[in-house]
Amino acid sequence: MRRILFTILIIMVGLNTVSCSNCPSNSEPKSISQQVIDITCDSCVLFIRPSLEQIEQLISKYENEEDFYIMADDANFYTANAIEYLEDKNIDIFYLDSIKMVRFNQENILDFSHLAWDFVLYKKNTPKKIVKAIDFKYEFEHYFNVKP
Repeated sequence: MRRILFTILIIMVGLNTVSCSNCPSNSEPKSISQQVIDITCDSCVLFIRPSLEQIEQLISKYENEEDFYIMADDANFYTANAIEYLEDKNIDIFYLDSIKMVRFNQENILDFSHLAWDFVLYKKNTPKKIVKAIDFKYEFEHYFNVKP
């Protein structure tokens, strides 16, 4: 079971992609360098995947690997629920892993390299909000003023 979870994590991290679900053609992320992703959207959500280095650091922080795998399983469960919720609402989702420097709509560059298994809520002219997957639905509804 541990090996299966770790394999899934490695596959997720190993993709090293920036992709968008339900994005209009003008909202596709564009790499303006090897280090910064330029995203154009009025409102969207980023999901920051953990890098392989972050996963290795997390594993080393736990007394045994089994505890890490339990945490990773929980993180994947809540993340899957949040992504399913966003897809049902037809919200633009950007998935980031290897490149975590982002510029929204030609604004300042933001560094999300310290995040792993986190979401960033973005609405033009509003401060961005970092949200944990376990609190996602509540935080999303309040940030975007969506009624449950």
